[in-house]
Amino acid sequence: MHLYTNIIQKGDIEVLFKMFDLKKDIIYKETIKAIQRYTGVAFDYLDYDNLDINSKKYINNNIIIFSNLFGAIRADDLILDYRFKQGKNIGDIKVDKFYKECASNLLNDYLEGYQPKL
Repeated sequence: MHLYTNIIQKGDIEVLFKMFDLKKDIIYKETIKAIQRYTGVAFDYLDYDNLDINSKKYINNNIIIFSNLFGAIRADDLILDYRFKQGKNIGDIKVDKFYKECASNLLNDYLEGYQPKL
């Protein structure tokens, strides 16, 4: 867990671009909510953009998404446009193993003091 965190926190832009197969112009891209950025069966089925305002508010305040690049983030966190296949290893780090071993602690840390919002 510390290896992954150290890589992200050091922020060596060249290492991060290589690890995450990012394009150099990513830092100039517009951000949107994480719930709108990600794709896949669950996100397609949710159809966030067509939900009523109360449903969107509930999702924004209560859904946590695990991002290989950003870690645990809320549905309404603004993120850049990037592509990183779920489950792809990050350097020598096996992401699926990392989350299996650390997800509980990551969630506990992230949710410390959290009060659900309706």
